[in-house]
Amino acid sequence: MFLLAPPSADQSPGLTALCTSVLKNGAAPETGTPPEGDATPGSGDASEAGAGERLRAELGRLAALPTDAPSALARELARWVPAAHDMAAAGLAALDLLEGVEGRTPAQVTEALTRAEAHEANVLRRVIPPFVREVLTRAGTPS
Repeated sequence: MFLLAPPSADQSPGLTALCTSVLKNGAAPETGTPPEGDATPGSGDASEAGAGERLRAELGRLAALPTDAPSALARELARWVPAAHDMAAAGLAALDLLEGVEGRTPAQVTEALTRAEAHEANVLRRVIPPFVREVLTRAGTPS
């Protein structure tokens, strides 16, 4: 049986939780000792330290999707894969800005978000753009 989620359903509860954790707690690397009240390291709990690393890994996997695979399935997914790639790139750019990666500018993050939102395919639109916009707001750049 194939069930459709309602349009209001979270597109990716895991990514949403990671984005929320990074915005709340920062993107500090996992230290091995969880903050008081948090889960043990490596448990997958988005509230623990290391959420930034896990978010970067998840977005990196999306950004690495091949956009030119020669197959029938690739042709069927042709409009979603580039959208996923660009949405992940926008999230990674925002994470760079939040972490203070040298050379990452708010203008680059805004450009990446604009490119991601230009796709017709709805890939994580209710997850990544709000994260990116909040990072830009915190950087003093209205999006």
